[in-house]
Amino acid sequence: MTEDDLSAASANTPPGPARHDVRLLYPFWIEPGNLDKAVRALSLLHHTSPSRELKTWQEAARVHELYREDILPLVAQVLFGIRSGANRYLRVDSETVNHWFPQGGVFEPSATAARPGYSLSSAGEGIELFLTPHGVGVLALTFECAEPGPLESLQTLNYQLSQLRGQAGYRYRIPQDPSSALPPPGVDDPLEQRLGAQGGAFRFKELVDFLLAPLNAFGLQETQQQFSVYSVARFDPRTLFTSADGQARFRPFLAALAHVEDAGHPGSLELRERMLNPKHWAAVSSLGAAHLVADHEPGPPRSLYTYFAPYLCALLQRLTLQRLLWETDSAALETDNNLHERQAKLRMLHQDMLRFSVQGRFTEISSREVHNQYYELALEGLRVPATTRLVQGVLRDMESDTTAAFQQETARKGRELAREAKANGAAMTETRRGRRWLDVFFVMIYAMVLTHYVSDFFATPYAFWSLITTPFLSGLIALLCVKPHHPGSDKKPAAPANQGPWACLGILSLIFLAWAVVGWLYFPLEPNGGEDSSVICASEADCQPGANQGTI
Repeated sequence: MTEDDLSAASANTPPGPARHDVRLLYPFWIEPGNLDKAVRALSLLHHTSPSRELKTWQEAARVHELYREDILPLVAQVLFGIRSGANRYLRVDSETVNHWFPQGGVFEPSATAARPGYSLSSAGEGIELFLTPHGVGVLALTFECAEPGPLESLQTLNYQLSQLRGQAGYRYRIPQDPSSALPPPGVDDPLEQRLGAQGGAFRFKELVDFLLAPLNAFGLQETQQQFSVYSVARFDPRTLFTSADGQARFRPFLAALAHVEDAGHPGSLELRERMLNPKHWAAVSSLGAAHLVADHEPGPPRSLYTYFAPYLCALLQRLTLQRLLWETDSAALETDNNLHERQAKLRMLHQDMLRFSVQGRFTEISSREVHNQYYELALEGLRVPATTRLVQGVLRDMESDTTAAFQQETARKGRELAREAKANGAAMTETRRGRRWLDVFFVMIYAMVLTHYVSDFFATPYAFWSLITTPFLSGLIALLCVKPHHPGSDKKPAAPANQGPWACLGILSLIFLAWAVVGWLYFPLEPNGGEDSSVICASEADCQPGANQGTI
């Protein structure tokens, strides 16, 4: 069949797809470093229905073969937790999923809405959870729309599925068996009574809160106010997207699915898209990813698995980078006045960025070129390269700012230390000056005391005048030697030993020796008291030995 024939056949193809599969992706953050604890807490969660108790989260013992079929082994090991230190991959027990979403469940608006509902059933792997060591997680709910309807109807379906807020939004409801005598649970009854019960209705946000409730203890934080929507619309095999008619017909629909816009919204046609082959057209935006495929394979489309792994890898990178950016901003604000704390936080952020670069960033994801092309498209659509450059730039700027602030703080402290050192130096200078004046004073005192003791051997006039002149003479000599009044006397000598005290001691010793010799030779104390005998004895008779003996 030629391209013209395919184009003609495409023009006669019904406008709506034959099948429509949707993954609702709920991204979130938890505190990093709690991966093992979070998995243990999730494994304890159970659903207690009115009739039985159902299991919920279980670590997947195996990964669907289509997830790993076309991606590199290292990427599969990281994404699906096949090796230690990588992500953790959990699924809700299939029996529980089939109980919550039996065949015939309807996704419908509130009673006041005029729009019809959509028949939804669980598809693919049901309910999955992807957790990373970086504190990032993605919850995935997968559904199949049994009767897709026209393109505008699917746009509305995707838009309503993405909504997390609003009490009047769409709910998932299990139809009530007319023969059942049990009344349906009320909309205000506890969620566990409504899950899987006939006539029970619940919003998907309620289910998300129930499934992730154990993670509240680890700082669960919502990152966006809508589900991200990954959808695959399968068309008749005769559809050719490369034809002019196919481009004109399906491009607005592809843009609406990728942007997750309602049929009544005049959405933008600008999007990141790629024609992977004439039968596969893909597009990615910040909120959604859309695949239009034209094949005839039975069962779920392969694009629901094989292209989801590259998209999931890009989404986890985006969430991790956004968390690093948020933590960097928080670190800059919280540690504004504490440089050491900011430096510690900055080192931790650099380590987180390094671990993320080693464990979560890949330049290629598959050995097949078409999957690498889609991986590049997902990275661009989720703005991962731009966010990476932004985070790296912010970290560099923060590091430069922290380094400059630390240098300024160091210079300021250096100036303060210099002022303190100068003040301490001035105080030490005054102390040294005072000490030198004390040296002069001590020389005078010691010289006078020594003269006093030695002068007992000399005549009284000589001893008297020696005591009078000693302090003045010794003080003058010490003043000339020590020089406390000199401007440079407060500085420490450059030589190892100061010659001033030794010279002073030498001069004083020579003068003392000369004084002692003169006194010994010329002014000795007479044996009988010399000149002072008249003071001691009133008469010569009184000084005779034994003269006053017997007299009291």
